[in-house]
Amino acid sequence: MLRFGEKLRILRKQQGLTMVQLAPELGFASQSYISELETGIKIPSLKLAIKISRFFDVPVDMLVKDELELARKVADVFDVSVDQLAKDELELDE
Repeated sequence: MLRFGEKLRILRKQQGLTMVQLAPELGFASQSYISELETGIKIPSLKLAIKISRFFDVPVDMLVKDELELARKVADVFDVSVDQLAKDELELDE
């Protein structure tokens, strides 16, 4: 199961792009957020996932499918909803 960041890294490298080159294409001033996405430190918003899917011309679900499956498994283990996990993640990012 490949996580979002791993898929992003593969797509970026297939296109022959560095993180520095990709960052401005996605609206970032530096590569630091790209690095955090690729290493799994950050997860993208839906808006960013859509932007990335359009840039690389791949379906959004191909990028996020494994993340959703993982979220469901975590939700089952902790007996919470996926919506609550997403809410908690957003609150941590603020």
